[in-house]
Amino acid sequence: MIRVNNVRQIAKLLEIYYDKHANYPLSLNSLVTENIVSVLPVLPQSSGNGNYEYVPLGDNKICTGYHLGIALRTWVNDLSTDADSKASIPCDGASRKDFDGTALNCKADYLGRAEKDDNCFDIKI
Repeated sequence: MIRVNNVRQIAKLLEIYYDKHANYPLSLNSLVTENIVSVLPVLPQSSGNGNYEYVPLGDNKICTGYHLGIALRTWVNDLSTDADSKASIPCDGASRKDFDGTALNCKADYLGRAEKDDNCFDIKI
């Protein structure tokens, strides 16, 4: 549950950033550089890949949304509160393509299809 709570906490910090700038940041590090938080919530050492998946979304340079997620270490029975969103268009300047919220480890296989086991907890705005 720590990973899920961390994602929800970061989502709240992203809303503070949005209120201040009228767009979402290109990276989560902007939450620190803008003094919204002193450090990002730390994942437990035992986390799978140990990374939050964050992609700002929009069809231009103004990031009007985001997709945020974390791969849970093990599959859980109830992921009914997450978005399970397919990949969308990242805004200009984003450093990576969007991820698949229905896939194992918040990724897609080499053909772009979601893997069959869902352990990705994601939020999409």
